[in-house]
Amino acid sequence: MMVSRPNPRGPEEEANEERRDNVRARILRCQHGQALAKETCDILVDMWHKGELKDGTDSLGDGFGCLDNGLFYGFLSRDNAPPYNVRRREDDGDSFWSKGEARRRHSDRVFRACLTAGFPVLIEGDITRSVMGAVCKAAVGMHISKLRNLGVRRGTSMFSLSEEFVDCWVEGNVGDNMLRDAFGGKTTWTIQNFEENQRVDACSYQTIECAAATGIVRKTRMGALCYPDTADTAGTDNTGGELTKPVSIGEVLWAGSEVTAFATRRGSVTHIHVDALEVNEKPLFLPAAGAMRSVNRGDRGPAKRAIVVCAHDMDRVVRLFKLDVRKPPAMQYGGAVSDLRRLAAELKANSIGFVVIDFPEACSYAIPGKCAHMSVTLRLVETCAWNPALPF
Repeated sequence: MMVSRPNPRGPEEEANEERRDNVRARILRCQHGQALAKETCDILVDMWHKGELKDGTDSLGDGFGCLDNGLFYGFLSRDNAPPYNVRRREDDGDSFWSKGEARRRHSDRVFRACLTAGFPVLIEGDITRSVMGAVCKAAVGMHISKLRNLGVRRGTSMFSLSEEFVDCWVEGNVGDNMLRDAFGGKTTWTIQNFEENQRVDACSYQTIECAAATGIVRKTRMGALCYPDTADTAGTDNTGGELTKPVSIGEVLWAGSEVTAFATRRGSVTHIHVDALEVNEKPLFLPAAGAMRSVNRGDRGPAKRAIVVCAHDMDRVVRLFKLDVRKPPAMQYGGAVSDLRRLAAELKANSIGFVVIDFPEACSYAIPGKCAHMSVTLRLVETCAWNPALPF
C-alpha cells in the first residue's frame, strides 16, 4: 500500500511562490526578449513582495484596474524604509534616504535594479528644502526683481520677485493672489543651468549660478545616486558644471545637462515627449531624473500624475503621436491637447506598454532613457530636473 507523504510546504507558501513566479514572468516580459540577470530579477521580485514594485494599473480609476499594462515602477516608501539608528551619525545628506547605511544600501540596490530593467523609480521623502527658494533668494540678494519665464511653448515673459514671495514659497504658503501677481497669466517658470561654480554670482534672463541650490540637489538621495563619483569642488574654476561628468555614449563624448529648476501650477499638462539631445545631427535618448516638492502643503493627494511608456515601445510611440524628437521636449508633440485617460486608452488600443505613476508631495524620481512620458500637475509644485549620464 502506498503511503502519501505530507507536502513540506503549506498551501499558503505554494500560493505565494506561484505569485512570485507570475511576477517574475511579467518582469521578464517587460524586457521584450532582452536578457535580465537573475540577481536583478530576484531583487525586483523581492521588491514586489514588500510592496516596493508596483504596476500602477489602478491610478486612473474606472476601467483601468487589475490590468497588466506592461510596465512596473519602483517605489521606496518612507513607511517601509530600513530603520535608522540615530545614535550613529552615518548620514551624509539631508534626505530621509541618506540617513543610515541600511537605507543608502537599499536605495542603491533598488535604483540600479529598476533602471537596469527599464523601470522608473520613485523615492518618497527625498527632498527637504526648496531649490526654487534658494535660487530666488540668491536673485533677490543681487537686487534682481524679475526673472525670465522659459516654460511656455511660445514666447517668454517675466515674473516678479520679492522677499515676501520668496519667504512664502519656501514655507509652502503661497496664496492664489500672490501667484497671480507673480506669474501673470503664464503657467510655468524656469531657471536653467545653476552650478556649484562660485567664480561668478550673476543672473541673466535664463541662467543663475547658485551654489545653495546645487547643494540641495546634491544632498538628495537621487542626486547622490546619479552622481556618486563627483567630488565637491565648489569655488574652483570648473566651467563644465559640477552635476555633469563627461562620458562616451556611442563614441560621442557627452557631459549631460546642468540642473533646470521649474515650477508648475495645478492643472498644467506636460505633453507626451521623449528626453533627447541632438548630437552630431542624431538624437541621443537620455534618462531623466529629478526631485519634486509640493509648494502648498495644505493641499492633499498626489502632487503629480504621469504615464511612462515602456522604452522598448519608443519607436511606435514616436510614430503614433508624430513626435519630432529633434525638437525640445515641450515642442515634440504638435497634436491636440490630450489628457492621461485618453492617452492610456490609445496606448492600450495599440498594445503599447505603460505605467501610471502618482508622485507624492516630496519625492525624487528617475526615468530610463527612451521612455516617453506625459504628466499632469495636481498641486502647485517645484521640480529640479537633470539628465544624468548613467550606464543603464
